[in-house]
Amino acid sequence: MFKPSPFAPLTAAKVAEIIASEFPAGVINVVHGDADVGVASYRECRCEIECRL
Repeated sequence: MFKPSPFAPLTAAKVAEIIASEFPAGVINVVHGDADVGVASYRECRCEIECRL
């Protein structure tokens, strides 16, 4: 899951589109929104591996 800044959503969407073309469908997901969306996504994450860049 990729949660870009709400101040540059179109740039992030294009970058994610390019990256997603290298992976099977559904592996890369983009979620748009403000900080509340990011916090809610993190709290609901059921991933066993966490990667922060």
